[in-house]
Amino acid sequence: MINVNWASWSLTGGWKTNSMVYTSKNACSSLKKVLGNVWYSLMKAFNSPKTSCPIAPVKIFIFIGFSYLVKSKNVFMPNLPLGEYRTVIEKIYPCASLNSLQTIKTNLYFNKRTSNITEMKGNFTFLVPFDDSLTLDVNAASWSLIGGWKPNSMVYISKTACSSLKKILGNAWYSLMKAFNFSKATCPIPLGIYVTSGLDFKEIEDHNFPKVYFYGKYKTTVKIKNVKNDVLGCIILELSLIRPWEKPI
Repeated sequence: MINVNWASWSLTGGWKTNSMVYTSKNACSSLKKVLGNVWYSLMKAFNSPKTSCPIAPVKIFIFIGFSYLVKSKNVFMPNLPLGEYRTVIEKIYPCASLNSLQTIKTNLYFNKRTSNITEMKGNFTFLVPFDDSLTLDVNAASWSLIGGWKPNSMVYISKTACSSLKKILGNAWYSLMKAFNFSKATCPIPLGIYVTSGLDFKEIEDHNFPKVYFYGKYKTTVKIKNVKNDVLGCIILELSLIRPWEKPI
């Protein structure tokens, strides 16, 4: 098994774990997939007898050569499985199975105003304040090469829902507050119905998500929970992360 856990540096100091979590039971093949062409560079530089899984026990002595290879040749590697990306949101919709406790409702959709401008439209309904007594639970599933969604590609959970979402969204938070006519841009968000006539999607991309991530198709489920772990609100986004020069399919 391979288990990767990224911690982010808190604004108040100290490391906060689970900023990004990646776990796979197929350690060797998963690492090979993630590294892409870098895998073959490693195998060659470290004199591995083969480039396929499994890797047999062997003593490795060469490191300087690979370091030079990375520094000198990895300036532009367009086929790497990760890097800077553009976000293409294909679908946005409420979760199917919502209980009677749903008190945070979303009715959002995307509208293509012109060939170059896509807008977010709709409304948020808060029947309870959106504050830091709630928990933000985000789980991104990735699309498998053999078909089907694989959950837990990225997991983010925070017990301070409002402040955490504000931090994650960055400048996009303020764009949302303005476009949806929120009474203020700070936490907590009071009860009410907040409507927008249209928000340019490019403004939503100005966020604090990791600037480098794995390319592919994702289904991200965002849940808001109370202290009893009841789901008060839930929304799903299906999106693709593509290379900056690629065009959406």
